[in-house]
Amino acid sequence: MPRQTQHYVTLKGTKEGLRLRFDDECSYSMLIDELKRRLEEQKDQLSSPSREKLQVIVDTGRRFLTDQQKQEIESLHESYHIQVARFQSEVISIEEAEAKQKASKVTRLAKVIRSGQVQEMDGDVLLIGDVNPGAVLKATGSIFILGSLKGTAHAGVEGNIRAVISASFMDPAQLRIAHIVREPPEEEEWRGMFECALVDDTGELILDRAQNLGSRRPELMDEDR
Repeated sequence: MPRQTQHYVTLKGTKEGLRLRFDDECSYSMLIDELKRRLEEQKDQLSSPSREKLQVIVDTGRRFLTDQQKQEIESLHESYHIQVARFQSEVISIEEAEAKQKASKVTRLAKVIRSGQVQEMDGDVLLIGDVNPGAVLKATGSIFILGSLKGTAHAGVEGNIRAVISASFMDPAQLRIAHIVREPPEEEEWRGMFECALVDDTGELILDRAQNLGSRRPELMDEDR
């Protein structure tokens, strides 16, 4: 009985285009050799000048590809009528892991941020204290204040539109989430106990009761709760 050939690259057509699934145990050189061979076998179907380039999703499984290896795979469009739409993997680089950890950490502060001071933090910040008028508190994540917010709070400074700002007493000079700014209203007082600010589905920065954060931002809840 003939021995069955092991394939290191699995090709599958989908609605999005062609999906390539890579074996994550063989060497990269064996992988790229088989990929080129299998694309060569289907070159006539992939190289039709009347069609747009076939979009390819590269699923690397538990294999980590370097930037150079990704570039080599992407460069196959020069020989075949394909274009890599995206890579997806079950692993991430050290830099990506550090960035995720940085974004998900919560920094706890017990202090008063005084007029003229600017406090900038990575990730979420829990401040036990006040932000005085003329002070600024910035965070790449969300801002939670157990105290009064009378200065400026800027959450999601790197573009996180899902970030929120919450305070025991909300009377800010300005609220900002990502690139969206909200100034205090001119005709009515902007004061409230246990309020939060967030960007709604229309892209508007709104105020709501802090008790509603669980339903508006379920990702803030622990998964096992």
